[in-house]
Amino acid sequence: MATALTPGDLDLDGVTPVVRVTRAWKKGKTGVYLGSPKTRRSRRTVALPPQIVPDLRALAAGKAASDRLFTSVEGKRVSGQHFNARVWHPALAKSGLTKRPRVHDLRHSHASLMIAAGMDLLQLQHRLGHESLKTTGDTYGHLMPDAHARGSAFAASTLAGAFPQIEG
Repeated sequence: MATALTPGDLDLDGVTPVVRVTRAWKKGKTGVYLGSPKTRRSRRTVALPPQIVPDLRALAAGKAASDRLFTSVEGKRVSGQHFNARVWHPALAKSGLTKRPRVHDLRHSHASLMIAAGMDLLQLQHRLGHESLKTTGDTYGHLMPDAHARGSAFAASTLAGAFPQIEG
């Protein structure tokens, strides 16, 4: 997704900075091309943390609205295969990590951190662009083990004082 982004996809000056996801790389008979994201919900606007705005502003500086934000050193499309071999795997080797996460695992880490921070699954579904809440729940629901207890607490607070006390 990130390598399909352009400066025109960014709105960094709004109250909440956002990026609009409207394109994705596709593989076709004639090779790789830009097309619509996988599903209708994959087309989305994602709020950005303010801490990354200066870096995105610098990345977009001097580029036309339709230029790619993330390119190879030669200014071409970043190929996943080349990125893994030339950037990701060497970075992992230097990191000292014993596990070897994939780039896509960063998406899962982000989702897990959002849940840990209190984001509910419906908000997360929209942020990740999942077509179905079931997909989000099936993938990340296990990270919400206290959801039943919180549901009970919500019900208790809603019903507080709603029932007469019966002396027996």
